[in-house]
Amino acid sequence: MTCLPELPKPYEMLVSSASDGTVKVWDLENNRAVFTYQLASPVSCLAGSGTKVVCGCVDGSGFCIDAEIHDEVNVRVILKS
Repeated sequence: MTCLPELPKPYEMLVSSASDGTVKVWDLENNRAVFTYQLASPVSCLAGSGTKVVCGCVDGSGFCIDAEIHDEVNVRVILKS
């Protein structure tokens, strides 16, 4: 597991990521994963606000996921130092 931010109440959801590129949305009330996203690259960070979760991947890509409606929008992020 690489990241584990809890979404604020009243959503009762948790989002986790792993080095295999998966992002899971968990239902805390029923203690089960309700949806799994398979991303192309391992996730290095997650941040949440409301039901939206932004995932940053090690290849520089980023994804915005709505954990409540399971909709994924791919946002390619290129960072240069």
